[in-house]
Amino acid sequence: MKSGTFFTLVLLAFGAGVFAYDNAPEVSSFFGTSAKGKVAKSTKTPGKAKADKNEAAEARQAADIPATIPGSYIGNNITAKSWADTPALEAQLAKDILAALKGTDRQSVQAFIAEPANRLMLLQWHLAATENATSEADRRKTRESLSQDIEKRKANLAGLREKLAKAEGQGRVSVEKRIEAETKAIATAEAELASPRSMREALSSTPGAAKLLQQVTNNLDWMEQIVNSGECVNPGRAMGILASIAKDDKKLAYKKMQREIATATAVEWAKSGWNFEKALIRANFYINNWEDERLHTEFDTIPFWMRRMICGSKGDNAYGEVESLQWQLDNVNLPTERYAGCCWQCAYRTINLYGDSIHGPMYYNPYAEVDGYNAATRTYEVGGVCGALSHFGAFAAIANGIPAMTAGEPGHCAYIVFSNNKWQPGYSLSWKRGLHWQVWKGIYKFASLHMATELFSAEQKEATRLSNAYRSLGRLYATAGDKQKATACFAAAVQEQPRNYSAWVAYADFLREQMPKDAAAWKQLNTAACAGLVPLYPEMAAELMKSHVYPGMAAAGMPAAEVMEAFSALWTAVQGMGPDRWDIEALCGAQADMLKKAAGNADNSNLALYGHVLGLCAGKAAYAPVILSWGNGMASGMKPEMQQKFLRATLTGLSKGGEMDAAARDKMLGQALAGAARMRDRSSFQAIGRMLSEGYKKNRLPKWEPFPGKLASQGGLLYASSSAHDDPAAHWGVLEPTGGRFHTGSEENPWVVVEMPRTVFVTGVVAVSTAGHNNRRIRDMKVQYSESGKDDDWHDAGAFPAPSTREVNRLDLRDSKPRARYIRIIRGGGKDVFHLNGIFVYGEQAA
Repeated sequence: MKSGTFFTLVLLAFGAGVFAYDNAPEVSSFFGTSAKGKVAKSTKTPGKAKADKNEAAEARQAADIPATIPGSYIGNNITAKSWADTPALEAQLAKDILAALKGTDRQSVQAFIAEPANRLMLLQWHLAATENATSEADRRKTRESLSQDIEKRKANLAGLREKLAKAEGQGRVSVEKRIEAETKAIATAEAELASPRSMREALSSTPGAAKLLQQVTNNLDWMEQIVNSGECVNPGRAMGILASIAKDDKKLAYKKMQREIATATAVEWAKSGWNFEKALIRANFYINNWEDERLHTEFDTIPFWMRRMICGSKGDNAYGEVESLQWQLDNVNLPTERYAGCCWQCAYRTINLYGDSIHGPMYYNPYAEVDGYNAATRTYEVGGVCGALSHFGAFAAIANGIPAMTAGEPGHCAYIVFSNNKWQPGYSLSWKRGLHWQVWKGIYKFASLHMATELFSAEQKEATRLSNAYRSLGRLYATAGDKQKATACFAAAVQEQPRNYSAWVAYADFLREQMPKDAAAWKQLNTAACAGLVPLYPEMAAELMKSHVYPGMAAAGMPAAEVMEAFSALWTAVQGMGPDRWDIEALCGAQADMLKKAAGNADNSNLALYGHVLGLCAGKAAYAPVILSWGNGMASGMKPEMQQKFLRATLTGLSKGGEMDAAARDKMLGQALAGAARMRDRSSFQAIGRMLSEGYKKNRLPKWEPFPGKLASQGGLLYASSSAHDDPAAHWGVLEPTGGRFHTGSEENPWVVVEMPRTVFVTGVVAVSTAGHNNRRIRDMKVQYSESGKDDDWHDAGAFPAPSTREVNRLDLRDSKPRARYIRIIRGGGKDVFHLNGIFVYGEQAA
């Protein structure tokens, strides 16, 4: 496999009229206005091109195929014909499993799965049960929808042909293109309609399916990948796809990597319900390029669930089309750690060469006739905004065999790459990101990637295997109607491996289906999640609670007191934030809604919850600021008397029920303010700052002359390179006209950063100090600006005029007006402390 240590990009020449990219420092690109262009072929030579293989090479490949199918255990307990009647197969396997299982205690289950034949049998049962749980009505509905779409398209095609008979000139060309597109769409839909959607259909309609199905379902390792590497959805559909991929390679089962690629693609396409033929194309892309030694070496070593991510990312997206993937593979080759920034090989451009806006339909249309036109080339050549750039970056990694995906953020699109054994966000502006590929369906949270990395790691292999065995046994006993043993098995599954989200969902599904009114059982599930999952991954626990546990508790009619007790268990157990800041406010809101209903819609239930949760989290620096901000948000807009109640609840919560004077309260708020600054949480920083006592809002500052525009720094966030001899509660006022104070430790080049509420064109910066003779410490100050606040995105704006030791220092930026969201002031002149009493940034709002 290639090492991926270089980047090759081609130049395109087109007629007259040339422009260069301003945001692609490593490459140049040209695009003409009057002639078609064509992407040049990659100059690198693959290790062994598929087209150059001769009969001797094929013979050598055949000779490399082992006599037996690779796998740690190959069984023979079922045949392909068994899968034609999955209900009967499920029943027979259940009978055989229960006969071999000596009990549901830990020792008995461990002894049971120690035998490979038993593990295989349990996986076979799980696959059959999952196939039987797939609704035939849903399959029928899908077919009906496809049939209706085909009929509509055929009617439209007939109408287009009538238009063609009357059309002339350019209008005729346009109609011909529409006929071509509609004909292709009908063929695709008809192929999709004919594709198998169940085990029975796969066996009857796909040549070689019977043999392959027997090979798959008697291979322990293969079955582990299908059943326990993430979501196992619609296995009949997956088997149909897998059998179709194998039609052209009778030896697929004997080739470990090719087999894994085909399987990963099949299970992901079945999970998402994407086009059948595109699954075959995607699988062949990775199989062929792996055989040709074109993929990154990392592709060979990643766990199977990550291979699912690569082979199954966005099968319904233009960047996932084979033409786009192949172009990226041919032209974008980087060391792994650089893929998180390779989106900037494309220009951030809102208006194309012809003046068309990215927000309109014509932005890419003028280039649609260019040879080799695809999603990757159009983004590289034309440019785009966050969505296009992030897709380019993510699919550059994916095309090369590196785990990656795009992710949605508020008003923005980012992406994530697995680099150096960690998940690295690229072009990310917020922790509020939703993954566009999910390990578990419906779970879009960043923490899920980290939890899955642990779950499927070698270190967790035995715990995960035992947990999955208990999960399957729980389903088996639930199907058999033995609620007691089912409950015991599900409880053991989540206890043995709390990272196994599938086990938590299966547990909740069982309770909802068979014990919906059993409040004690729901309470037991809540307690287990708080003890096992919350300390590890609170964001994942929150998703479990909101989607499964709380609706179940509500349906069971749990009284308000017990509901509050259940909430207390979570906030008591929560410790760190996890991989990143998460939506704590959403969990608080879900709890508030549930408690209000349980309390008969009592108006004071939110207030009670807020004070209670704040009291439990007052000593947790990561959570107290967010809870404070959430409460302040609820209080805003309320009548003054209700706001006073919230303030008293805040004081009560922060003091954990005891009395607290203003000084003590400010000290607590100062700690919370520092926590908000560490978390870069501007909204919480402001909410806490507004709660400070009046003493922090009455500082005397010298008068200064403002610059044109608004005071853009007011309402912002302040953080510094360090803190010493400092009162964090005073930081808030540094950005307010009333003034405040920060104080760094003694260091070289100490700095302070202001994050403004919005991006502005900066007209000037004012730095104010009231330190008197200590003003010598604020010498040699220079100002930098940034839109993202990231380490590699700071640009010099200028220095305060010398000497900068006066009380009021002004830097005029009206000529340059840099566009910025962040302003950083760095103090030079040797090792010393740094302090200011006011920082005021003026500017005009940016579009």
